[in-house]
Amino acid sequence: MILFDFGKTKRNILSQSMKAKAKLFLFYLRYRKPLILISGAIALISTSSYFWLEYKSRSIKYNPWQVVEVKSGDRFTVVRDNETQTVQLCGITAAGEEARDYLRSLVNKSDGTVQLKKRKETYEAWMLLKPDFESQIHLNTWMVEKGMARHDEQNSSHCLSNEALGWAEAVAKEDKLGIWK
Repeated sequence: MILFDFGKTKRNILSQSMKAKAKLFLFYLRYRKPLILISGAIALISTSSYFWLEYKSRSIKYNPWQVVEVKSGDRFTVVRDNETQTVQLCGITAAGEEARDYLRSLVNKSDGTVQLKKRKETYEAWMLLKPDFESQIHLNTWMVEKGMARHDEQNSSHCLSNEALGWAEAVAKEDKLGIWK
């Protein structure tokens, strides 16, 4: 016949729990300075990386690219600080001289600068239009909304403006603009 002494088992479990807590407390006392240093280092790294990202976004915002050549309705060349880039607009496909000429007219209506955000191998672009310089347009959706480009659904999943491109194309089709005449 097997007898259990529940009193001893309960006491045994409690003493094991107390031992574990004591070990954890002793570990904390022994290593608290390194833990505090590590916590401080993590906080410093995360804070400094935040400020670095803020600096980079400000430098992009205040240091736009200058458009030097419009190649087609969805491709153009830009220059900034002696660096040249060929930009393919994200999520759109534009063909023909009419689309190219329309994009050139937008560049001429603005101060010729664009702000870019890279998405894989393509870009999203914003441009300030004259005369008020208060209205900023998103070139990708603007070209589609005016019927100068199509929404490239197969290659637009990584674009920030993916949904807006679909809506812009629906508006252009409904209004029978540009290529949807």
